[in-house]
Amino acid sequence: MQAGSLDDAREKLRQRDYTTARKIAEMLVGADGDSVTKAGAHHVIAVVMNQEGQQAEAVSMLREAISLDGSVAAYRVTLGDLLMKKGDITAALGEFAAACDAEPDFAPGHLQMGNALARLGQFDKAENAYMTYSELRPTDPQGKSNLGNIAAMTGRPEAAVVLYEAALSLEPEMAGVLSNLGNVLMQLNRPADAVSRYVEALRLQPRNPAIRRNLKIAENMLQEDK
Repeated sequence: MQAGSLDDAREKLRQRDYTTARKIAEMLVGADGDSVTKAGAHHVIAVVMNQEGQQAEAVSMLREAISLDGSVAAYRVTLGDLLMKKGDITAALGEFAAACDAEPDFAPGHLQMGNALARLGQFDKAENAYMTYSELRPTDPQGKSNLGNIAAMTGRPEAAVVLYEAALSLEPEMAGVLSNLGNVLMQLNRPADAVSRYVEALRLQPRNPAIRRNLKIAENMLQEDK
């Protein structure tokens, strides 16, 4: 990896040396070079801009990267992420879909497309996107967790339990998943099981008021059943 190369800029980015990463990328943008390298440099600069709170400038920089090389899914996913943060879900979805078309095996594109579809209430399509992500990243609990969320939101608590437990088998210390699992167990009238999940979630997030409140509800239900 040569000093001043795109690989060097990306490595500095991974190291969170944003100043150096941006300097190298700006040098590459200004130098004579191919469009692929320039697109990558624009992407690096955009990531740094986002870190520095310059979201509008980052969006413009990413659009320039895509105009130079539209075949890289990561550029479109990064742009979609920024558009999601701005609340422009429809535009973000377009970028995620284009990312998946450009690189069908780029898992983050499917994950973020699922997130955008879920935000738009298109749960069937979101579920399909999450399923693809889970197939591409079978050891990542996020896919199973998101599928569990869709099952819970569409009135399938039994399926949600299976999916949340699958996520927890991959990563046991996920407070949000434990809490969500407790919620669907309550829907299934299983307060004792819900209590155990809420207790574990509260251990991980002791200041979370929602978990504490739901634990109290589950404990009260248990008392009433005695």
